[in-house]
Amino acid sequence: MKNTIVSAIIFSLVFSAFGQATDPNTVDPQPASRDIPGFDGISWGTRYADVKQRFIDLMGQAQTEQRVEIISDTPDREILVQRAGILYKYSFYKNPAPRSEDPNAEENNPRFFYAESAFPLVPSEDIYSKLVEKYGERTASSRNKDNRGAYIWTLPTGYLVQWIEPYEKGSYTRRLSYLSKKIREEINTDIKYYQYKKELAALEAILP
Repeated sequence: MKNTIVSAIIFSLVFSAFGQATDPNTVDPQPASRDIPGFDGISWGTRYADVKQRFIDLMGQAQTEQRVEIISDTPDREILVQRAGILYKYSFYKNPAPRSEDPNAEENNPRFFYAESAFPLVPSEDIYSKLVEKYGERTASSRNKDNRGAYIWTLPTGYLVQWIEPYEKGSYTRRLSYLSKKIREEINTDIKYYQYKKELAALEAILP
């Protein structure tokens, strides 16, 4: 039963969560095309209002493979969603000191730039093997001898971080993080204005 639960979690995280009909037993035949252009079928830079409406629509559907529930919603900043026992956090960035006076300008609207999934402890290598199938080998690692740290993927438009922690003499994962490259650069440029800097400190400490 435990192995079945673990397998279900891994499948939901690595495949179903991206809204793709991907066979988990099939390796991507085009490694060069691997990227992280967003999360859960939502592209980086998508406006907060559009992301929220997407989840409202999913909640209203009578038949869904995985029941979606909005756990909390901080307007223009963060949406926390639960699906199949996994928590997904969607964070948005808006420069509070924009350079354009146009209210429709991209920088004047909160844009999706960061996602995080949280779930019960799963053996880290089980998740890692599936992530390798989808994204290729990791590009960096901060894992230490105590089984604490992270595996990192740097891809054309985004980053993926698999967090590692020790448990019962093994290594486990309970969190995955996804980050937009382009908007990360923008945040670093406007860092004195950004309200979520402390939350990203751990990522900034390990990302190139």
